[in-house]
Amino acid sequence: MSEKTIGIVGIGLMGGAIARNILRKGYDVIVFDKLQEKKEAFLSFGARLASSVGELSDYSDVIITSLPTPQNVKEVYFEKGGIIENIREGQVIIDTSTIDPGTSESVEAAVKKKKAGMLAVCLGKGPKQADEGSMPLYVGGEKAIYEKVEKLLAEIGGNVYYFGSVRAATGFKLISNMVGMGNLALIAEAYALSKLLSIPANVFLEALKNSGAASYQLELRLPMMIEGDYSTKFAVNYTKKDVGLGLEMAKQAEAMVPISSVISRLYVAAQEKGWGNLDSAAVYRIYEQSNFE
Repeated sequence: MSEKTIGIVGIGLMGGAIARNILRKGYDVIVFDKLQEKKEAFLSFGARLASSVGELSDYSDVIITSLPTPQNVKEVYFEKGGIIENIREGQVIIDTSTIDPGTSESVEAAVKKKKAGMLAVCLGKGPKQADEGSMPLYVGGEKAIYEKVEKLLAEIGGNVYYFGSVRAATGFKLISNMVGMGNLALIAEAYALSKLLSIPANVFLEALKNSGAASYQLELRLPMMIEGDYSTKFAVNYTKKDVGLGLEMAKQAEAMVPISSVISRLYVAAQEKGWGNLDSAAVYRIYEQSNFE
């Protein structure tokens, strides 16, 4: 398949980074976002702007969606003038949103009825890796559709993991985020305890990195806690949303997840304190306020 014209719906932190990456690699990219200022920023990168989802669909070989919530996905796909109304036979739709498996399956079913193909392509790590084209991708959908766009996926990400169904891929992404954000909450708790014990912050960080507690979240976000830098890489609002979706998925599967349930309450508390738009590392501020104020 020749997939040189890529339409991207949703050009926030992740969708925008994907757009910049594939523009640099020579793809013709047309973008749409409800916020006009986001679209206009991409003119300088060489993207074309679509005035609607319908226009974007008309000019695209492949459509990529990158949206914040399951509700946003339902609106963009199913509302009047949305993707389902406008896609044509043979097009491939790639949804990179972090959503629940049920929503992903409903999108896939609707796309199939239009004789088009759909993949859930969940994204690992953050905007920096998306911009570099180095992030891991967790892919679900029909194998034939996956093989059609395998080259494009290799351009978008680094390691590509094929999970089979969209349910498996979206489920794995939620599980991954539950583990990662649980790890982050525990790091915040541990750092607060280390301060009460007067352990120097730089020594705590370096020693922990060389122990069984080493992790991606440790290296990325403990320095942010130490510096009090909560500039957003992945916001508390989205962390609370993703862990909540994971808990609902577990409930439907009748799975016991007591640790994740406790973790979820910490991010709910951070959101209630007004820190929803700060980076998820701001969960540390709960301990900071409790222990040091």
